[in-house]
Amino acid sequence: MITQTEDEEERKELNEVIKTHSNQMLKIVNDIVDISKIETNSVIYHNKTFNLADLLKEIELEFIKRIPDNIEFKIQKIDFQITTDKERLFQVIYNLVDNAVKFTKTGKIELYCQSSNNEVTITVEDSGIGIEYDKLEKIFDRFYKIDSFAPGAGLGLCLCKAMSQIMNGNIKVYSEFGKGSKFVFNFPINSN
Repeated sequence: MITQTEDEEERKELNEVIKTHSNQMLKIVNDIVDISKIETNSVIYHNKTFNLADLLKEIELEFIKRIPDNIEFKIQKIDFQITTDKERLFQVIYNLVDNAVKFTKTGKIELYCQSSNNEVTITVEDSGIGIEYDKLEKIFDRFYKIDSFAPGAGLGLCLCKAMSQIMNGNIKVYSEFGKGSKFVFNFPINSN
């Protein structure tokens, strides 16, 4: 179809659609591989010391162009050193923000962090559709989706839960249907 289209603007739009769907498919495949590795205890961890603000900047760059103008995207970047697997931490935060983007049509998405008592708390809060109370327990189940039409396979939050446990942390969700959700992820500053 692209090769048959002579209109340059339409060709760009079609290329963007293909790119978006290809990235979504790749993410699903990677999530399935990661869950399989977790279940077989074959995940390799690379703990290193890095500045959390640098990781948050990477998250911001990933999402800044994807979030519509009618959604305020705020990130509080705190500047301190942590020791953990940077790639796995990126994956957890990315999935939480990605989830917020899927279910927030207007309003705000906020990512903020704090540290105390040798623990880091990362919170992703949105003004999206929220989650019904009876579905809060299921939200971290594999392949569970509150909206079957939303992109993805229902693996992102399942991965977040598994990764949080591996990092000796935990993740909780607080939500009110129609008023948004808040995901709170705690983990030790030092995973060594």
